[in-house]
Amino acid sequence: MGILLLFSLLSALLAPGNSLQCYDCLSFLGPCDGSLTTCGPSDDTYVNVITSYKLLGKSGTLRAKSCLEETSHQIRPFVATFQPDSSLRINFSPTAMRMDATTGYPKCQPRSQSPMVGCVHHA
Repeated sequence: MGILLLFSLLSALLAPGNSLQCYDCLSFLGPCDGSLTTCGPSDDTYVNVITSYKLLGKSGTLRAKSCLEETSHQIRPFVATFQPDSSLRINFSPTAMRMDATTGYPKCQPRSQSPMVGCVHHA
């Protein structure tokens, strides 16, 4: 009975799962300081999106940060101009999460080192 319990606990601890956490936020004004969210099992990219817009002569910025799947790497920055006083510019900055061969954890820089990277791995 004790061996079965020990085996069950070890199986649960060693089960594959994603403990990668990324800052998740959406901000219309100011910095995008969100809370840590556990990424999904297929999420391997932390993304920082900065959207600058000009609408009828007034400018603004929308910022978003989140985890995404690898297929999202195909999204590229773009600029669209609708009329002389209205435009949209989206900068999409994905940071791929690659596994560190020595630890088995994703290589991530601390949030304080770069505004474009915001992932944390909790063991």
